[in-house]
Amino acid sequence: MKKRPFYLIYDGDCTLCENFKNAVKGLDLNSRIHPISSQDPLAKKLLSHMDQETRMGSVHLVLPNGVVKSGDQAVPQILQLLPWVSPLGWLLEHLPGSRRINPLLYHILSSQRGNFEP
Repeated sequence: MKKRPFYLIYDGDCTLCENFKNAVKGLDLNSRIHPISSQDPLAKKLLSHMDQETRMGSVHLVLPNGVVKSGDQAVPQILQLLPWVSPLGWLLEHLPGSRRINPLLYHILSSQRGNFEP
């Protein structure tokens, strides 16, 4: 039986998001994560419960069981799927205080989206 993939959904019109997607692809040695631009019809279907602003506002990870993790909740999960950086993902999810720090870090990084445009 074929395993269902993890879907990384990102804003395909955002240079920072594209760079993140490319980094994930480069580190995904087992090809477990399938990146899809949030403009893609499949992304719209997978995130049909979200309005366009929410869908475009952050990175999303759709788990094989259909559960969606977004933004600061998605990043540690994504990193844990990548062999070379999985310990960092584990730390971001389990370190004391991470539930307060991760949203702040994600906000700081995502607020720089416009600064990475060509």
